[in-house]
Amino acid sequence: MLGFIALYAGFTVLWQALADTPLLHAWIEQIVVPAAAAWLAAGASLAGSGSVFVAEGARLVGTASSLNVLPGCEGSDAMLLVAAAVLVAPRSGGQRLLGLLVVLGLVFALNQVRLAGLLWALAHDRALFDRLHTLWLPLALVLASVGVFWAWLHASAPRSELTP
Repeated sequence: MLGFIALYAGFTVLWQALADTPLLHAWIEQIVVPAAAAWLAAGASLAGSGSVFVAEGARLVGTASSLNVLPGCEGSDAMLLVAAAVLVAPRSGGQRLLGLLVVLGLVFALNQVRLAGLLWALAHDRALFDRLHTLWLPLALVLASVGVFWAWLHASAPRSELTP
């Protein structure tokens, strides 16, 4: 447990130290927001909705609203949480490396869904957006991230751990 706490604290301090650097802005502007715009645009195209979604720097722009993705809203907190958990899990190095890739990818995808939900709420109900943005969706992301970690931990367990 102490290893997890130390690793998570170290990751968090390091990430906060990068807050005003080009690295964090590149993460948001070249990975997080463009990915959200791309899959939302693809979904809108498949659905034939006529909605348009584009990335403009740190802004995710949709037909009905735009969302400015600031540091702290890009999902790194949940990703750091599960990364620390995977890295101290009682698994082989190869399992942890694979787990890190899978778990981080899933948490990234969950955060993309969170951003889409926030964009939708912003277009339809500002009060709902405020509640989702400040409490419910961050809580849901952390709980879902813990669930993803637990599922990986269970899936990667040797058979002897699964049978009594």
